[in-house]
Amino acid sequence: FNKSEIYSKVYIFILAVTFSLFTFDLIMSIDVHWFSTIFAVQNFVSGFYHAVAIITLIIIVLNRYGYFKSLNKSHLQSFSKYIFILGLIWAYLWFIQFLVIWFVNIQEETIYYMVRTKGNWRIFFFTNIILNWAIPFIVLLSGKAKQSKPVLLLICFILIIGQWVDLYLQIIPGTVGEPGIGLVEIGTFVGFSGLFILIVSRALSLSPIIPKNHPYLNESINHHLD
Repeated sequence: FNKSEIYSKVYIFILAVTFSLFTFDLIMSIDVHWFSTIFAVQNFVSGFYHAVAIITLIIIVLNRYGYFKSLNKSHLQSFSKYIFILGLIWAYLWFIQFLVIWFVNIQEETIYYMVRTKGNWRIFFFTNIILNWAIPFIVLLSGKAKQSKPVLLLICFILIIGQWVDLYLQIIPGTVGEPGIGLVEIGTFVGFSGLFILIVSRALSLSPIIPKNHPYLNESINHHLD
């Protein structure tokens, strides 16, 4: 356990550096004359945000198949709060990047948003905000919604679509140039989703889902909120 704690801290540091470079190389470099100093942070938070939604989705699905029998409303509420706060951070970083570029009004920077707020791109622009912030924020304000499995499942599915829209809006305008959803876009999403499900399901089948000797196991099982 102590070794895994140390390894996780080292991994987080390595992930932050490599993810930032990865984001610059694959996405921001598409628009060669545009740059943002918080682009890597925004995408890192976005990845973290949507990863939590997918983890929550996996746990609820496994619970329906008889796993995680100790899952209770307090657990669901904690997952909901986690998604809620990450949604606020995502929206904050998105707005800060937009506000700074709008206020400074440098042509090399404003062109990024000028393209994405005109014509058919405008639909994706506002859909991105609605799916990744507005819907989760409004729905998860309710205490009952935070403890509902169907509601939380719906939010997770919405955020998966929201992540797709977010990446689509970052990549396609600078590569294809015109919005469109065809077999390539749908097939790529379905293909990577299937690969992800295969890898995760195989990994879960190789080890016990609940670590019996974990020092915080009882604390997690008996998790209750007032």
